[in-house]
Amino acid sequence: MSENDFYDAAAKTYVRYVLDELKLSPSALARGAGLSSTTLTRALNDPGHKFTLSTSTLGKIMKFSGINFNPFFEAKDFAEMSMAPFERDDITDESWGPAKPFDPARSEGHVTIVIGHAAAGVWKVPELLKLEKHPPLWVTLPKVNATDAFGLLIDDDSSSPSVERGEYALCLRTKAARTPPAHSDLLVVERWRDGGGLMEITLRRLIEPEGASPYLRFDNMEKYPEVIPYEPDAKDTKVIGVVEWTLRNPTDFKLRAQLLDRRRWSGRI
Repeated sequence: MSENDFYDAAAKTYVRYVLDELKLSPSALARGAGLSSTTLTRALNDPGHKFTLSTSTLGKIMKFSGINFNPFFEAKDFAEMSMAPFERDDITDESWGPAKPFDPARSEGHVTIVIGHAAAGVWKVPELLKLEKHPPLWVTLPKVNATDAFGLLIDDDSSSPSVERGEYALCLRTKAARTPPAHSDLLVVERWRDGGGLMEITLRRLIEPEGASPYLRFDNMEKYPEVIPYEPDAKDTKVIGVVEWTLRNPTDFKLRAQLLDRRRWSGRI
């Protein structure tokens, strides 16, 4: 059974569980979650149905039902889906339209899959976060397809002060960006060594000096002085995303007080 088959089976098991718990028909669940009625009926009832259920679809069902989908999946399942439809042309559903040509319909999903850690000098066998430890973030980039956004948990201070240790970088895939990376962009850089056996993921700033070759550096240059050339076609180095936002946890009392003041002012509390 392929990885896509494992994902598809888990997705359908989750949906059927929700249907049983809520005592709803597929059409009723689809309406409640803001989906097309055929999104669920075709996937559940037609064995020859070539589309699977996207993470965006599952996120809407989870938001509507309040039933978490994490226990039904392994992290690797979501890694495969988070790359669709750019890395694979066989994963899509009615909310996306046909994979070729890709229909850039906007998603109303409000979750972002956390696909891994980022840290300078940490080379390891490629792996992904366990979803039970790092569930999807309940925010995403506005007016962006759900598969175009991803999150990274930062494990060091190489990108300080832009993104501190323990914070999340909310990123947009470079393949989804309207323009190529430009000077001063904070990029997600994936490097490989040992014949592809080990991978490093870091956040590095793109610098394009006038009259000189562009390069990638860390924001915390005092502690992390390494500089590497920016070569979009390099074999072992690849820019996979642009950091759009930093998700911070305001544990500082002053920051927390400011947050509470904003919420009181807005009438939320």
